Amino acid sequence: MSSRMNVKVLIVGAGVAGVAAASRLLEKGISDIVILEAEDRIGGRVHSTSFGGCTIDMGGQWVHGEKDNAVFEMASPLNLLADSAFKLELSEFFDSSGGRVDTELVSKGLGIIHHINEESAEEMKVFPGSVGDYYTQMFAKVFKKEDMQGTQYMVAKSVLDWCKKYQASLDGSDSCFNASGHGHVEYWTCEGNQLLCWKQGGYSTVIDLLT
Repeated sequence: MSSRMNVKVLIVGAGVAGVAAASRLLEKGISDIVILEAEDRIGGRVHSTSFGGCTIDMGGQWVHGEKDNAVFEMASPLNLLADSAFKLELSEFFDSSGGRVDTELVSKGLGIIHHINEESAEEMKVFPGSVGDYYTQMFAKVFKKEDMQGTQYMVAKSVLDWCKKYQASLDGSDSCFNASGHGHVEYWTCEGNQLLCWKQGGYSTVIDLLT
């Protein structure tokens, strides 16, 4: 026997959008609401969990930008955000055996990435493949031009692989080969610090703010 429920508003999904919609309706005095969620938790792609005494974000992590950013506007007045102080050029890289990779070689690899990013703004607008395809093709051109061999080639290739994973994390995709090349340069970013992090609690703090 099935039971029926009569409600004024039915919201499908308890992700950020669903919770935000319910919150706005409650502010307007509409309380006859039911939210349906398939998972055993709320948050959707926002999923903060505890690991080793720390909060780990399994989904959204950074607050990208400040101007016209709804998350920043909610969290900043409450002093919940901080500059991550992450500087890619100061990062240390290690190989699979645990050895530190020569910083000069890493800098050269990151320099290639920086060059590719500068060139990508216009080229990607008409590029038919994925972000991963673009990086792979551009790297191949640089390898050929600079005649990289041996250790230099291996280090640069490793930096490329790392940057592909890093880019995938920024795009929110499982792989940079799933992200559209021309789509990559079509979206706009909010002005301001692109790597603001949560002082505590992880990105699920957004759900707390909404509820």
